[in-house]
Amino acid sequence: MPTTDPTGPAALAFDRLLTEAPPDVLAAIAVLGADLLPPGLADQVEAATAEQAESMTLAAGALDGERVAVDPRSVPAWARLGLADAFARWALCTGETCLHAPTPVRPGPVVAAAWRPGLVVCRQCTHLLALRPRSDADMRCDGCGRVTGGVEVGDGLRQVALQAGPLLYMAGACGECMWTVS
Repeated sequence: MPTTDPTGPAALAFDRLLTEAPPDVLAAIAVLGADLLPPGLADQVEAATAEQAESMTLAAGALDGERVAVDPRSVPAWARLGLADAFARWALCTGETCLHAPTPVRPGPVVAAAWRPGLVVCRQCTHLLALRPRSDADMRCDGCGRVTGGVEVGDGLRQVALQAGPLLYMAGACGECMWTVS
């Protein structure tokens, strides 16, 4: 009897929750979820999430950007669903990982990228997500798939990072696919 991969339905359910639940319900779910975890695990998830948020703040500052909280409904579907898929694969242990095998039962900051779907790595292994600089893959928009001309001709990618708990999801967006944060 063939088995079905639970990742797709879980990712869609996560996305639906992000886009349809009122913010106060999302906050209540986060509190309830933390209360359901064993105390040690809940503390580890909280610490990994805080560590990831701090590193995002530092990275944004180093890149002359800023870290902002956004309403998930304002994030385009291509980025939101990519995040949901990466999170579901990591949470359900159905994706690939680096050799350190990060899992939710041993929470730590983890990273996924739109250009390497299905792969979640620990911070020490982010080199596995690297693309050859100036290659078509490096200059391809993760939203529409267009290969951009590069920043030197005013047609570069904007780097995007979305966080869901301890997971950081990275993507590159061209000018047409980049969204504004209000």
